This record gives sequence, C-alpha cells and structure tokens, in this order.
Amino acid sequence: MKKRILSLLLTVAMMLSVMTILPLSANAEVANTFNASDASPIISTAADLVAFAAAVDGGNNFSGKTVKLAADIDLSGVENFSDIGAASSKPFSGSFDGQGHAITNFKQSMGKFDGQGGLFAMVRVPANGTVEIKNFTIDGTMTYNITGDSYCVGTVVSCLDAGTDKTAKGTFTMQNVRSSVTIQVNGSSGTVYGVGGLLGFTRHATDVTDLTVNIDSCVYDGNMNFGRITRFVGGIMGTAGRNVSNRDVTINITNTVFAGNINLPWYSTDVATIACLTRDQEVDNKGGLIVANITDCISAGKIFFQEEQTYDSYEFGIACSTVYGDVLKMNVKNLYYVPFGIPSANASGERIVEIVQEGKNANNYTCDANSGAKTLDEISALTAADFSENAKFSFKANTALDTYYPCPTGLVKEGAWVDCLKVSVDAKVEGAQIRITAENDPYSGIRFVANFRETANTTGKNTADANFGLILISAANYKGETTIADLLAAGGVQVAATKTTEADGVITVKAVIYEIAEEYYNAGIVAIPYANGQLIGAAVERSIYSVAKACVEANNDSALALAFAQQIVATVEAA
Repeated sequence: MKKRILSLLLTVAMMLSVMTILPLSANAEVANTFNASDASPIISTAADLVAFAAAVDGGNNFSGKTVKLAADIDLSGVENFSDIGAASSKPFSGSFDGQGHAITNFKQSMGKFDGQGGLFAMVRVPANGTVEIKNFTIDGTMTYNITGDSYCVGTVVSCLDAGTDKTAKGTFTMQNVRSSVTIQVNGSSGTVYGVGGLLGFTRHATDVTDLTVNIDSCVYDGNMNFGRITRFVGGIMGTAGRNVSNRDVTINITNTVFAGNINLPWYSTDVATIACLTRDQEVDNKGGLIVANITDCISAGKIFFQEEQTYDSYEFGIACSTVYGDVLKMNVKNLYYVPFGIPSANASGERIVEIVQEGKNANNYTCDANSGAKTLDEISALTAADFSENAKFSFKANTALDTYYPCPTGLVKEGAWVDCLKVSVDAKVEGAQIRITAENDPYSGIRFVANFRETANTTGKNTADANFGLILISAANYKGETTIADLLAAGGVQVAATKTTEADGVITVKAVIYEIAEEYYNAGIVAIPYANGQLIGAAVERSIYSVAKACVEANNDSALALAFAQQIVATVEAA
C-alpha cells in the first residue's frame, strides 16, 4: 500500500513541470473614480475596490456617505490589496454596505505592522456620529513576515476610534459580516499584540473619546496562525486598548459565531475565542471604563497550543481571558461553546478553558446559568428557545448527515445556509509543512495537513478502506473541476486517510509528496479534501518553495529542517 501511494504521489510531482502562471490585474478593468463630490459611491469591480482604497488613502474619508457593493468582487488579480484608511491621519469615516455580496480571494502581505492591514485599516467615527460596516462576506489570506513587535490587526477592521472631540461620542456597528480570512504571522523576531478575527483594536491614544462598538450577527471562521509570541487576541475582537483613562468604551457582541481556530506558539497569553479586551487595565486606569456585553453567541472553534509545551501561568478564555479590577465590566448571557484544554504540567495534564479563565471580579462579572460548554452536536441542536427573545438566529432541523450550527439570520440568503456553519461533512486544508526526518531521507518532501469533522462521512480512518482524504493535483492541471472524477481525469491523485490522528471530534489527515525534484520546487500543488465521494472544504495551493521560505523566515524548526528548507530556497532563488 505504501509503495502504491508513493508511486502515485511521485506522479503528481512529475506533473508539476507543466505549470503555467498567468498573472491577472485589477488594472485591466476600467476603475470607477471616487472623489469628495460622490453622493452615492458604488463599487462594482475589483478595480473599483482598489480605486476606493486609494481615494481614502488620498484623504477622502467619505464621512456622511454610504459606499455600496453592487456585485460580488473577485480579488484574485490583486496580489496585495492596499487596506482602506491606511493611517490614523487618513481614516475611513463613512459607512460600507456590502448588500449581501461576497469579496473573494482577498490577499495581503506585509512585514512589521502597526495598525495596518485588513479590509479597513483605520476607521474613525465622526463626532456624535455613526459608522456601519455590514452585509457582506470575505475570504482570503493576510500574511505577515514580521521582524519586530507588531500591533493591531483585524480581517475586517484593524483599528477603530471616535475622533478627538471630548464633548462628542461615536457609535460603530458591524453587522451581518462573515470573514473566512486566514491570518498567517511568520517572522524572525518580535511579539504580536492586539489581533481580532473581525475587529483588531479600539485605539487608546490620549486624544480619543467615548465609543460604543456593536458587533451583531457576524461570523469568523478563518484560521489565525501565529509563528511568533502573541498577546491580546480574540476570535471576534482583539483588544480595547491598555490605557482607558481618556474615554469609556461599551462593547456589545450579539448573535455572533466564532467557528475558526487560533493556533499559538509557546509563551503566548491573553487569548480568548470571543474578545480578549485587555489585561492591564487595572494598572493603567484613571477613570475610564470598558463594559463588554456578550449575548446570544456561539464559540464552536478552538485555541490550539504548541505540542510539548505547558501553559500553567498563562491566561486564556472563551468570552474573555481576564476580568480585573473595577475598570472592566463583563456581562455574559447565552454563550455556548465547545470546551477544550490547555496543556499543563499538573496531575491531570491539562486545565479546561473556562468562559473567563483568570482574574474574575465578582462585582464586575456576570454570567447567566444557560451559558456553558456543549459538544458540537449539542450546539447544532440549539433552538430559538435557548436564546433571548430578540436573538437573530436561523435554525434548521438536524438529520444524520446534515447538521448545522444556528446561523445569524442576516447571513442567510433565501433560505440558503452559510456553509461554514455545517457540523458534518466539513473539512479544511490547513496548509503545508516541510517534512524531513534524516539526512538523505527518501521520504523528505512537502506534507499537506487537513482537518475533518468526525461524522458518518469519515469512516475507515487508519485503514485502506478510508472514504475520506485528500486529492493532490498539479496547479497547472487544476481548472476548478467540481467532482472527484474530473480531478482524477485531469491527473490528480487520491490519497486515502490511511494515517490520521484524532482529537476532540476532529480528524487530522496528512498527505506527503516525497522526493520532489529541483525543477519542480517552485511549481504549485493543490490539495482538496473529500469525503464519501464528495469534495468538501476549500482547496489549498502550495509549492515546496513557498513552504520552505516560510520555514526559513519563521526560524523555529529543527536545524535539519531549516537546512533542508534553506537548500530549497537557495536553489529556486538562484535559478
């Protein structure tokens, strides 16, 4: 069996030589022009979105106007999208209505950052005004290769404030937004602070004023992968800033689902699946107050911890990592979550992550009796009776192979369901790694890693009869075929899940391409998950060069793996 799979995988490697890359550009389209006189700015193409970002960065903040999407936007031709409102001196201050459309193939890449990145980098609410960002979905990848401490990023909004008028206040609302954007942080030095799946940071400069933040009926189901030490991370919102003495912040998170994963390196701390907020407010406070209300929310994702490390003294939570002193008040109602443990050195080997892990203040923290841990099946079985009367969730009856989480109503189009909220028939390719075990090892190569939900559609694990696994195909031959038969006819290789690991209802599958020849190092390989004869989940494309380069930049692998990766990088870059 092993020899047969090895032979098939070598066939895939040989096919990669025919790969052709055809770059696209948003500049091929005729872009809309955006200026201060636009009464109703409309975005219809990728070029329009690029031009809109340039208009904001040029000083047009669109205050008092609503910018609308008129169509789905495919950014596959934009290699590095320039965030909207790239600096606090040139923020976006209007509203953005996606009108139910999707922004796909969003890509960003940068080094050390301080509030840059995301779809919107800087949003400023006008004095006594409101800003709304609503009604769209977005998917893609944000990659950071940092070389020093980096601060404040979110996939939809990185930084938020409400101006400097001390007599004024501002209200920001994010509603009916789903982000499936992956955050990938690599780097050789530095710590990452203030990262959120949707919103990164409410700015804490000394001149900002009171702010109300509403996050309603939203979903984050991307992956947050950190190759550097990380602090103040939230699956929905990152941090409200350290020094709150200059203003009050009220945060309302309602009808919202976290269904992603947060992957942490050793020594990371202050992380929560909903909102981290901050740890050090008791020290910094001189009068300001943060009030966080988390109501009718679901946390179905997890925090994953680096293997063979312990986290006894670090702070992690579901709603929030910590509630300290009198400066942070937190009220939790109807919060349901999948439990998981923190690797630790105590007798039990782990400690379970709670709704709030550390520093609970009995006077400033409330949590209703309905909130608590549930399995994925129990979460999928929730009904309207489990939530508040004003909860905005849609529900679907369960069947054996067709189960769903409750879904925010605003993300449901004409009865269709958001695919990411399925419990069953669900898989994601997480990425790829360099695989090497010894010098001159014939099994060295590139390993793709996929996670599957354990359901009736993933049977036969660890056997030759597995009905789930990965299909590997040359990027040059991958034309978006929609069936397994199409992919195999185009030269793909089906790799059954004969070697898997399992934990907490998630099955991890690894498929390796061995001994890739030098001429194929820079060619793309696409990995696509399947189960029970159906393609499920998103495909991931990697080359052994791209994985090797990330390994070198992260600089935290074994000496042998780094040497292997450096050899691959040097070979490609010398060509």
